[in-house]
Amino acid sequence: MHIKESSDIAEHCIVYSMSDGKDTDYRKKCGHRHDIICENCHVLVSTLADIQTKATTANFPTVDDRDEVAYMVNSSTLAIESWQCHIIRCVNQDQARIDVLELLAVIWYWKGQKSRASEPLKRLAFEKNTFI
Repeated sequence: MHIKESSDIAEHCIVYSMSDGKDTDYRKKCGHRHDIICENCHVLVSTLADIQTKATTANFPTVDDRDEVAYMVNSSTLAIESWQCHIIRCVNQDQARIDVLELLAVIWYWKGQKSRASEPLKRLAFEKNTFI
């Protein structure tokens, strides 16, 4: 997957992609520029635009056929764009899960070290009938 937290490609940058252009509460600035274009993303956008153009300029037997094709093209384009947003959110959520699990592993490790270090003290306290 080419989606990363920080990328010079706008579509691949999680921070940029998940920022809201209208609401400042949901916007985060990137510390880099987005000046590289992904060939695959560009091909997808241009293909969708070509399909839209062909669908609007084609001759149809009836107006209903033209409207049905226009609806199908628009809804399909929206579904593809929504799927791209979903993928970005999933990658972001997976990274958050990994971060939490790594933190829990560190906490678990240090708690285990602490309890192992205190075992001799507990044994000594038990032998002398004084409890900690």
